[in-house]
Amino acid sequence: MMADDPDLAQLLEQAAAALRQRPKTRNFIDDYFSGEMLLTDQAAAIAAVSSETIRRRCETAALTNRPLGLLIAGSVWLVSLSRLLDQIELREGRPAILAAATRAEKIAEMRSSPQQSLRSRVAATG
Repeated sequence: MMADDPDLAQLLEQAAAALRQRPKTRNFIDDYFSGEMLLTDQAAAIAAVSSETIRRRCETAALTNRPLGLLIAGSVWLVSLSRLLDQIELREGRPAILAAATRAEKIAEMRSSPQQSLRSRVAATG
């Protein structure tokens, strides 16, 4: 088959079109840096409860079809911000969710990506 074969070009264009239509995949690293995946202490600060309370809520929710987080290595909970906010609204109502969302924004502002810090250091010394 030659490179200028019209069938090959058509197949390549179809494959490219199919790839463009696929949703972008995300992973927990993207979720962490976007602020969607929280560490237990961050979730506790947003919910205005203790880290132990967040762990208990994660354990309880894990038994349902709507887990609050993901248990890693049997001891570390990664908590979903969107699910945490949903749970706060269900438990405490609209004013509580607004306060929690404000705390989440402040935490997100304080977070910095290690990759960004490394890039800055490399550029400064480069």
